[in-house]
Amino acid sequence: MRCFALYLKKNPFPIDSIFYLGEILLIKEYRGKGIGFKMYTMFEELVMQNNQYEKIAIAQVHRDENDPRKPDNYDSIQKFWERLGYIENPEMIVQAPYKEIGSTEIVPHSLIFSFKELK
Repeated sequence: MRCFALYLKKNPFPIDSIFYLGEILLIKEYRGKGIGFKMYTMFEELVMQNNQYEKIAIAQVHRDENDPRKPDNYDSIQKFWERLGYIENPEMIVQAPYKEIGSTEIVPHSLIFSFKELK
């Protein structure tokens, strides 16, 4: 497997040492009951057992505060991730083009990454 490097503040690390976690979603009725926290901690334990990874990366789509697609009473998932020890890296933004639900066009979206060190 080829090894690429990500450069964050001139500090390279091999991409093979990072496990990327896609989205884990909970139905609204199950939120706030500790289920999401338990899912993430169990997932992290499985990744650590592999002994291959130094970090876990997660990403979220960056949207303006006034984005009409945000529901009323929107609460950012970032607060949840910070409680789990993930640190947002606003310097690492990736553009990912895709079509939103209800849209007819593929448009670029900015994804901001957060990382957690595994010990």
